[in-house]
Amino acid sequence: MKEKETDPIMPFGKHGGKPISDIPVEYLDWLIGEQWFVTKFYELAEQIERHLEGRVEWQRMDDD
Repeated sequence: MKEKETDPIMPFGKHGGKPISDIPVEYLDWLIGEQWFVTKFYELAEQIERHLEGRVEWQRMDDD
């Protein structure tokens, strides 16, 4: 059985110290669209993107 990936903690900003599962989808979506973030926090950006793929709210954003 595959071990569940731990929920990363946002290291800075308005949501600093919170697990990404507690951060609004809109904020995470904006964040992974920012080149400076993806460049500086590549691994976290990848984790956020994988996390968002499982959130229905994010999937619905594409439908709008």
